[in-house]
Amino acid sequence: MHLSIRWRLAAGIVFAFILTLAIIFITVHFALQRILADNLDDSLGDAARLMQARILVAGSLDNPRLDDDVNQYANAREGSEPFITVIRDADGEVEAKTDNVQAESLLLSEEERARVLTGGTLTDTLDLPGDKEYRVRTGRASLANGGVAIVQVARVTEGVVDPVNTLLFILFAEGVVATILVAGAAVWLSRGAVRPLQRVIDVAAEIQASDLRRRIGAERQPEEVQKLADTFDAMLERLEKAFSEQQHFVMDVSHELRTPLTVLKGNIDVMLMNSDLDDEARDQYERMSNEVSRLIRLTS
Repeated sequence: MHLSIRWRLAAGIVFAFILTLAIIFITVHFALQRILADNLDDSLGDAARLMQARILVAGSLDNPRLDDDVNQYANAREGSEPFITVIRDADGEVEAKTDNVQAESLLLSEEERARVLTGGTLTDTLDLPGDKEYRVRTGRASLANGGVAIVQVARVTEGVVDPVNTLLFILFAEGVVATILVAGAAVWLSRGAVRPLQRVIDVAAEIQASDLRRRIGAERQPEEVQKLADTFDAMLERLEKAFSEQQHFVMDVSHELRTPLTVLKGNIDVMLMNSDLDDEARDQYERMSNEVSRLIRLTS
């Protein structure tokens, strides 16, 4: 079953709207996710620099104040400072860490440790104990005695994931409502756009060969519909002219034939009035008279 133009037009409008919404949703999703992820990385960078400064003030990794600083400025609770921190020496051994943090979850490979000690920075996303996803930044810190330390700062990614998921849910709900509204508007608009075509169809269905004087007579319609109506009216005019010429031709031929047939019929009837005709001749003349009468009726 083929869809009508009205339903095709409405479906096209709805499909274009849904496609546009999908593109907008995807763009907003990735843009917001990227912005929030960058903000999270910036906050991790600030926390890492803060801890690097604290390590430099402490002078060495053996300073007992280092544990207090780690727990004061970066803690495992998701409060005002949702950071966790692990400080390692150059060999990768843990020297200080946030309470209740399993440092083994942030263990570095030899290649990663060598990269950090040479001045590189590692940023990764890990699933740590507690069913939480963390963004982890690992960098190098200088010591007052000339040594180096490894600083790992991590923060839960809920600040990135939750807003994005909430926004997507809101956008999806609004998108469903908007799609329903657009579908209704598309059906209404398509019905109005096809209505002039329906008038052409109705007039065409009413026209018969015996009456070609009917015209659509469309005025101030959309350009395509106006051209169609004008073309249809022009075709009806040509058909009416052709049928009129055909009728005149038939009438002329009928008139031209009826005159000699009438004369022939009269002559035969005069001959039948002759009393000297034998029976066979009279029978032939009567049959001829009947046939001529039939021809006259046909031409009429």
